[in-house]
Amino acid sequence: MSNAQLEVIGVSEYIPLVNDRIRVDPKDMPGLWKTIVQSALDNFSLKVKKPLIISEIGYRNSADALYHSWLPYSTVSPPDPEEQAAACDAALGNVIPDQHIAGIFFWGWDGVNGFKLSGQPALVVLNKWYTSPKS
Repeated sequence: MSNAQLEVIGVSEYIPLVNDRIRVDPKDMPGLWKTIVQSALDNFSLKVKKPLIISEIGYRNSADALYHSWLPYSTVSPPDPEEQAAACDAALGNVIPDQHIAGIFFWGWDGVNGFKLSGQPALVVLNKWYTSPKS
């Protein structure tokens, strides 16, 4: 990663924010994301001396979206589109102002099992962040 031509490092981000199959209160998500994910990504960026792009991130539509977030379905939790939207909002709220992270791409639009974003409340969140002026 010390190649001078390498300007940005892409990472997939599916770090769980909780250790149990629980629903997280949306107001607690930004702080969890900052403490667990953003700190790890920022430390990695500083270590490699390159900005990062989150080349893949996703949250499934389930009440346990933040537990083993890489799994396409929850086998025990009901669908919870508000939890999915809040998780996307927490990620974007931390990433957009972060000087170590140059961008973020959400995986899953349609036909992607539990990660589907089209037609979900998360779409409103993504639209808000991607169309608002950067502060």
